Amino acid sequence: MIVRSSNLATCLVVAHVGLPAVNEVWALAGARDSVTTRVVGDLAARDAGLTNLVTAADLAALHAAIVRGADRPGPLASPAACARMRDVLLAQEIRDDLPAGLPPGTRIAHKNGWIRGIRHGAGVVLPADAPPYAIAVCTTAATTDDGPAYDDAAARRLIAAVSATAWEARHRL
Repeated sequence: MIVRSSNLATCLVVAHVGLPAVNEVWALAGARDSVTTRVVGDLAARDAGLTNLVTAADLAALHAAIVRGADRPGPLASPAACARMRDVLLAQEIRDDLPAGLPPGTRIAHKNGWIRGIRHGAGVVLPADAPPYAIAVCTTAATTDDGPAYDDAAARRLIAAVSATAWEARHRL
């Protein structure tokens, strides 16, 4: 858990705990399709055909398991450990995607991430007037040797728009 998205931080954690532990957490969270086979930026592994897969549904399941686990025993960690993870996610400093679609002051325990041609946002929104809800948006675009074939700012706006739409429907979720 970090308050500023960092692929380096992710790589350091994966190096410390190992890929099997990462994939065990996916399974414990109820992920059905996501798998981590290499660290971000491992070009040799990528060239050897190892690729990571993540789905919005699995990202939502992971975040929901963390937030739910803060209130009662769950599959990921103790309630105290999940509460610490949730609190770090609540302190996320990069707020230009999912949080941008929410009213100011709305609590959201979230994590965003991006690499060339990809931007994701996932978390749990904690409205004062409705039950919490999980949300995840994954974007991707074709890339060229010169970089992404899309505008990252447009991806952030898209994620914010999806978040705003979910917010408007929060009483019906």
